[in-house]
Amino acid sequence: MAGLSIRGHATRLVHEPRKLVGGFRDFIQQYGVLPLAIGVVIGTAVNDLVKTLVDGLVTPFIALIAPEGKMQNFQVVFHGSIFKIGAVVNSLLSFLIVALLVYLTVKLIIRDEELLKKE
Repeated sequence: MAGLSIRGHATRLVHEPRKLVGGFRDFIQQYGVLPLAIGVVIGTAVNDLVKTLVDGLVTPFIALIAPEGKMQNFQVVFHGSIFKIGAVVNSLLSFLIVALLVYLTVKLIIRDEELLKKE
């Protein structure tokens, strides 16, 4: 076979770490991996914040009207089947708040880009 074998290619990479690091840096820059990683980290933090907000503030207000006083545990039993309404409402509220935050963030970014284009 012509060319390098896998072993030969791996040996070359080990002996040329500058090319490996440089290639990795080029990959990150070309494909925008760093902004994606930052977005994932921030998104995880926002998700935790929203979950705490829903569990700590929103759900207790809704629990005031729930029959058992605890919205998260609110459920309906119908013909032996348990419908966990409280858990669904909690997840729905969390989703809606995260979706609203994403929408507002994107709107701000688009507005800033449009302002920069006008200048």
